[in-house]
Amino acid sequence: MCHRHYYNQAMRPILFILLLLAVLGQASCDVINATKLENAVTKALKDDSRTGEFEFQVSHEGEGRVLITGEVDTAEQIEAVKEIAAAVVGVMDVSVRIGLTDNSSSTLMQDGVVNTPFF
Repeated sequence: MCHRHYYNQAMRPILFILLLLAVLGQASCDVINATKLENAVTKALKDDSRTGEFEFQVSHEGEGRVLITGEVDTAEQIEAVKEIAAAVVGVMDVSVRIGLTDNSSSTLMQDGVVNTPFF
C-alpha cells in the first residue's frame, strides 16, 4: 500500500507538467490562428482597389471577431472595409473604428472615430 501511495505522489508533478504543456500547446495554436486571420484580413483589404491605398490595423478579438482601425476618405470606404473583412474565411464578426481623413467633409466624423459594429 505504501508503494502505491508513493507512486501517486511521485506522478503528480509529471502529470501537472503534462497538463501544463497541453494547455500551452493549445494557447500557441490559438495565437497562430489569430495571426493567420489578422494577416488574411489585412491582405484582403490591401488587395481591394477600394481600400488598398489605406493603412489598417487588424486585431483578432477571439472566436472569429476582428477589430479594424484606421482612416479612410469616405463613408462608402468604411462599408467596403466591413464587406471585405466579412468575406474572409474564418471571420464571424467585424467591428471597425475608422476615422475619416481631414480632406473628407462628411458629417460622420465624430471625435475622429466612427465605431460601427458589423451585423
